[in-house]
Amino acid sequence: MKLLLTSLLCLTVLAPSAKASTVPVAIAELTCDNGSGLFVLKYVYENDDFFSEPNLPQRCRLGKTNYKITGQRGAFRENGMCGAQPPVSISVFRNGKPLVVDTVFGDNCFHGPAISSIEAIEINGTLKELKLCILKEPESKPLCRVLPVNGQKITTIKPIEQSSLDEPVSNNER
Repeated sequence: MKLLLTSLLCLTVLAPSAKASTVPVAIAELTCDNGSGLFVLKYVYENDDFFSEPNLPQRCRLGKTNYKITGQRGAFRENGMCGAQPPVSISVFRNGKPLVVDTVFGDNCFHGPAISSIEAIEINGTLKELKLCILKEPESKPLCRVLPVNGQKITTIKPIEQSSLDEPVSNNER
């Protein structure tokens, strides 16, 4: 089954089964697999031309749970360190509640941390796992952490913000 969506860019939703789809989002790949309850948003460096707007917002429905990803590239300026390569900031919402708020996604010209991927596992409408991979600086190896959510109500989970990406990484994170 193929659907054609039209936006700033033409993008194709490939649905190998009725349960899963992978969507190119200009700078990322979004996987939404209802069968396994898997939501993945992964930065793809090779797809980032550093000028185009990401094709957002995007939505992912996993059973009773709805994810929405919003974001935009910073303003282009001729002068300044990153004026020609402004970073993209994203927000991710789960059933309308924020998981990630206005955080740099992908390449960060300012040499600060950025999210390289977000992975969530849903089982029967309950968030069982939330994994966040962070690039501490451009071209570094991502450091991934599994956040302790295991079924907590989303209202008790503190949203991830840009400042929290600078928190130290413990030994059990990879």
